[in-house]
Amino acid sequence: MIPQLEHRLGKLEAKLKPRALRAIIEAFLDWSALADSGYVSRPLPPDDSRLQQGVDERGDAVISRWWSVSFFEGTREQQEARLKELRQDPQFYKPLNEQEPPVRFQGGAGCEDAYQRIQEERRNQKLTSATAGNLGMRTGRKSKF
Repeated sequence: MIPQLEHRLGKLEAKLKPRALRAIIEAFLDWSALADSGYVSRPLPPDDSRLQQGVDERGDAVISRWWSVSFFEGTREQQEARLKELRQDPQFYKPLNEQEPPVRFQGGAGCEDAYQRIQEERRNQKLTSATAGNLGMRTGRKSKF
């Protein structure tokens, strides 16, 4: 095929193809076995129930024994559809190569997305703890402290 035509077709396909949802795909790692040479995979047990579940309320899901995904956008249906695609991709059904990065960014996601999620989770934990403490005071229960 003519190189110019191939280039134009590639650009059209890229425009028409739906953009991947903003997500981070992470390998399950054995943190106790980190070696100087690279990362070591720690797969989930074959009977782990998360392997059969879909996307949870936070946008997290398990792709395979070796990989998980965290979505930062999209409807529940879009996330479930993308999870189904990821579960059909053979690259996620093998251990991490020690020389490859244990995190993959998709759809424009970046490190700041992961940091923001961690920050939100910590804030929610503090709010939950504070709310539980306030509820105990309102009900007239005496604190142990």
